[in-house]
Amino acid sequence: MPRFVAAFFWPAASLARGRAACRAGRQYDNGLLVLVIALVTPTRSCHVDSGGLMRVLLVGATGLLGTEIKRILEPQHEVITASRKGSDVSVDLSDKASIVAMFGEAGKVGAVVCVGGAAKFAPLDSLGDDDYAFSLANKLMGQVNLVRCAVGHVDEGGSVTLTSGTLAQQAMVGGAAVSIVNAGVEGFARVAALELEGKLRVNVVSPGWVAETLQSMGQDPSQGIAAADVARVYKRAIDEPITGQTLLAAKS
Repeated sequence: MPRFVAAFFWPAASLARGRAACRAGRQYDNGLLVLVIALVTPTRSCHVDSGGLMRVLLVGATGLLGTEIKRILEPQHEVITASRKGSDVSVDLSDKASIVAMFGEAGKVGAVVCVGGAAKFAPLDSLGDDDYAFSLANKLMGQVNLVRCAVGHVDEGGSVTLTSGTLAQQAMVGGAAVSIVNAGVEGFARVAALELEGKLRVNVVSPGWVAETLQSMGQDPSQGIAAADVARVYKRAIDEPITGQTLLAAKS
């Protein structure tokens, strides 16, 4: 029987449809506050290679978070990297045909993690139609299509973990397009998890400001979260039998 675990800021009871009991809660993971909204279901065995390692397709592998996720996953999983260039397979998230080709080249996997996709950050009065279109086509529809195309290429009971961001929960000047995209990713994942229950687990990680990124911008890194700590939350989304969940990685 599936159960819901709901963070205080979501009307989880409306999602349960009378099939599961709702409760609010918080969890701490390696010093990070993780607010969760989840439909938790049993998981089935996932695709493994000849050495017994689960195959994980990592989209956006060449960035800061992708590099850390790969490092943390590799002791227990076989990681197939994907990005525009410099990876095992190439992919353009804004192009659905490219996503289809990526899955065809990568072969069957047990899990997919996406830390790719871009959105425009600029003041409201300077964002044009093209800026919104770029953001929606790239980080939002790119991840939506990733889930759609994953069906049949990820083992039954396997997982897809998407990425949103703190601007789904917090308002910031210049973040209009980014907030639309991040909130859209989280909303889509909740519905996809319901409709794909028993076939595919769908979760989202919503990172806060990353310490290394702040440092590169000349800001105080102590106000951010270490990339390695955020990467551990992605690992949790793969390893635990959860679906429909948004994990918000923030300092406790």
